[in-house]
Amino acid sequence: MTAFQFLENSLLAYRALFVWLRPESYVALRILFPTGQLLLFTLLGRYALGEEAIPFFVTGNAVVVVALNGIYGVSIALTRERVEGLLPQLLASPANRTLMLLSKAFVHVFDGLLTASFVLLLGSILFHLEVGQAHWLMLLIALLVASFSVASFGLIVGSLVLLWRDSGLMMNTVYFALLVVTGVNVPRPMLPPWANVIGQFLPITRSVEVVRAAIQGASVDPTLLIQELGLGALYLSLGVMLSKWIEFLSRRRGTLEIQ
Repeated sequence: MTAFQFLENSLLAYRALFVWLRPESYVALRILFPTGQLLLFTLLGRYALGEEAIPFFVTGNAVVVVALNGIYGVSIALTRERVEGLLPQLLASPANRTLMLLSKAFVHVFDGLLTASFVLLLGSILFHLEVGQAHWLMLLIALLVASFSVASFGLIVGSLVLLWRDSGLMMNTVYFALLVVTGVNVPRPMLPPWANVIGQFLPITRSVEVVRAAIQGASVDPTLLIQELGLGALYLSLGVMLSKWIEFLSRRRGTLEIQ
């Protein structure tokens, strides 16, 4: 697979999620949903903790919305191959399986960055988030690393979704876990120890700390981004291995319905 074919496959897989990019579908999933989430958690946080808590919730929800691409987008891109009856052709083709899998996530990494940027911009307008002292380069790198990590994690979720018919349950469970145990909407010191342990193995836990520090113009610990990047690489490797294992099972059993 050439670089052009890889990019073409990535764009086609992305466009198919919105039924060839119907504007109303994109607006609902990439603008209305993140806006509603931002308003919900930020207003609740302001009511519970006061005005000083607003930056915490705005930045946290700006980071976690990359999962709309990384978890939902990547997982649905994979499951649609089965729903549309394309898996037999895919398995019979001589194409590189790893590259085809990666192409499902490639565009979502950058689209997740755009979604997070939109939420930050909206937060600065609606809630007067102060960004004058922000370290913009570090902020951009942190959001990109977070989007990569979540998209890689989405490959694992998407591969597992192929084993179950109720894909929505798994994707929603993962997304809600990110909302709760990664420090996005609940300060990690307030979480029970077991929740903190789970959060250490989930994406964006470290990225959200870097984003908050970069927004405030404070010093940033680069080891957090290195750890997040390494975790993303681990997710990517596990996602590829899991998809190959599922393909092996389907060939061994002679069926693509391996639930």
